[in-house]
Amino acid sequence: MLSNEKLIVLMKNITVFSDLSNEQLRELTHYLFLKAVENDQYLFKEGDVGDFLCFVVSGKLSVLKEGEGKSIEVATLTEGDVLGEIAVIDGEPRSASVRATSHSHVVVLRKDQFDLMHESHPDISYAVVKGIARSLSQRLRSATINALHLHS
Repeated sequence: MLSNEKLIVLMKNITVFSDLSNEQLRELTHYLFLKAVENDQYLFKEGDVGDFLCFVVSGKLSVLKEGEGKSIEVATLTEGDVLGEIAVIDGEPRSASVRATSHSHVVVLRKDQFDLMHESHPDISYAVVKGIARSLSQRLRSATINALHLHS
């Protein structure tokens, strides 16, 4: 079992939580849990219900998109990255699969716990959503730059 203090240390390396104070991080730990993901284990698969999001605290994970009968790696996730947030936000099925490419650990926030946190601690949920929006914005900017390079 991981203590809340050790979990807080892990969370400080996750950019989504950068706007949170130590006290807010401590409160946030009540809504999270740490999950180990073994090498080659899927965290979730494309089309699954998106009822949780994760923050990578160690290891390496591959984002895979199904296309033409095979899985295509579209991104690699490492410490500090957020994943699974799109399905939690828009309520649609998972848009891609995520599989560990090394022994990994993620901090999990289930949607029901996020909703509970939003009711009890709107300041913390606002900071988390703002951090997720920042992360999505950075990914969109990178995708736009990559698309430009493909066409030039």
